[in-house]
Amino acid sequence: EQTIKHIFVEKLHQEIVEIMKLIRAKMPCRTVPVDKAKASEIWDSRFQGKQIKRVIIYLRSSGCSWVVGTKEGRTHLKAGCLDCVHCLSNTTFGVPISADLYITQFKNEYKNFNFSDYPMICIYNEGNFFNENELPRKARKEILKSIGNEPNIKAVILESLPEFITDDLLHETKEILGSRYVEIGIGLESSTPLIRKLCINKSYDLEQFKKATDLVNRYFKTLAYVL
Repeated sequence: EQTIKHIFVEKLHQEIVEIMKLIRAKMPCRTVPVDKAKASEIWDSRFQGKQIKRVIIYLRSSGCSWVVGTKEGRTHLKAGCLDCVHCLSNTTFGVPISADLYITQFKNEYKNFNFSDYPMICIYNEGNFFNENELPRKARKEILKSIGNEPNIKAVILESLPEFITDDLLHETKEILGSRYVEIGIGLESSTPLIRKLCINKSYDLEQFKKATDLVNRYFKTLAYVL
């Protein structure tokens, strides 16, 4: 009975994945300005028991590696997380963006804010901050150093899938950001494996999530996104 159920689930999962790939393929791939960030905005938030304003900078990216990449120089689409549109919309559809262009994007947005009014900043690249195939190491370090040099910024939020979070990267981030409060956002979505597989198509299992959170919590805090 368990074997039959497993075969059924795997078959259904593959059908869902193929349908989602067809849906992804219908998304318009437009030419986008890779020297300009996607957007930035100010949100209400809370920090240390107080109502604050936080800055969010959305970097223009090549897309999340769980949904798009390149194969033999051509765009290769995958299903990705079924609930997510940010991973591909208004990206370069897998075409890499150079470190210098990412830095230009960030700095042009960053200079628009007086951080004496905004103690928290969120940097989102519509994918994984710690995946160097999405955000090159040079750009990641330059972004973190800019934040680390701004004494008014007290809290930072970043995002990544667990598979790109390593002790070395967290240690490096800690060295640059110092004593600032840092959260690493990870999309848990559900604690039910069947829902995670069939309804969301997560790239990792609950054991990988636990290992990543244990690692993050040695340095920072984990921010778990749940549907």
